[in-house]
Amino acid sequence: MNDHSVNMEQGDRGSSGRSVRLSGGPGCSKPPARLCCVTDWSERASPTSSPKSGASQGLVHYHFPSREALLIEMLRTAAEEDVERARQIARDDGTVVQRLDRLIRLALPISSDDWNWRLWVEMWGSGLRHDEIALISERFDNGWADTVRELLEDGVESGVLRCADPAAAADRLTAMINGLGLRMVSSRAGFPRAYVIRLVRMAAAMELGLDWQDYLRQGQDG
Repeated sequence: MNDHSVNMEQGDRGSSGRSVRLSGGPGCSKPPARLCCVTDWSERASPTSSPKSGASQGLVHYHFPSREALLIEMLRTAAEEDVERARQIARDDGTVVQRLDRLIRLALPISSDDWNWRLWVEMWGSGLRHDEIALISERFDNGWADTVRELLEDGVESGVLRCADPAAAADRLTAMINGLGLRMVSSRAGFPRAYVIRLVRMAAAMELGLDWQDYLRQGQDG
């Protein structure tokens, strides 16, 4: 992932942060197995290991008693890794706006056919019917929002931002990212990533009490 080094003008070409990895024991986690769902979760499709993962199909199924257990572990691991990646970016070098902008680019789909994001959409829908999936989804959303909130609070405490309610701002930005990301991957007519990034950046500028040009100036990487 190269989002850390992508500048503001290149943000629409960054890579999505919603990657899927599996750690189901020593044989599966070194290297981690990247999984693909060939049909949606509701059909209980059997995930398959990518040839690049280094894990055989038999080895993957040896570590998990059922396809459902495999999918649940895949989602849990992916959620934990995504939140940790966000936290690392929030702790990284740069201005608060630079780090927030990296988080925005990390979160959004890379395109309308981003299969990682499609898997997350399946997870959200499945959470309505599956308590364990609902808990994973809730922890993921809360972890992401908390990371944004803590970053905004640091900016307020250091005097570089004016944000009356960092928690509410983080919730609004997270909801906007989720909603626009969903529209990107569900749109048949196409919903350009560059346009979506601009919409979220404009909302972020308002949340931070910055005008558009100040946001661009403070958020410029490199």
